Amino acid sequence: MIDTHSDTTGARTREQEFLSDLRDFLEEHGVALENAAGFLGGPRWARRVMQLRYDMSIGALSPRACHREITAVLVLLHAHVACVTELCASRRCLHTDGSDPHAEDIRQLNNRLQSLVGSVSCADNSLFRNPA
Repeated sequence: MIDTHSDTTGARTREQEFLSDLRDFLEEHGVALENAAGFLGGPRWARRVMQLRYDMSIGALSPRACHREITAVLVLLHAHVACVTELCASRRCLHTDGSDPHAEDIRQLNNRLQSLVGSVSCADNSLFRNPA
């Protein structure tokens, strides 16, 4: 007999762990992430991260929405760290200017956030998908 209840409970536990880890990350690195998003993507991205931080602090987002938002921010950071031409054609690209004082800080944020999102090992759960 297949125990679907334990699968559902396990998925909920992973979701709650992800949300807790994301909340902790945003408490510790939220301002830096907001600044990096604004630096790379402009005021619209800074506001998007600010809204994510607020929504996470009051528990206003579903796990799916949280993951969608943090993945979008991760894609923004990754595009500029890896210099994905299509995504950073009209924005600042850190790969081409390694001397930029913000570059190392943003690379570290990208790595920490990638690690957080990547630590959610739910390949069978469509809720958690790492950005390409």
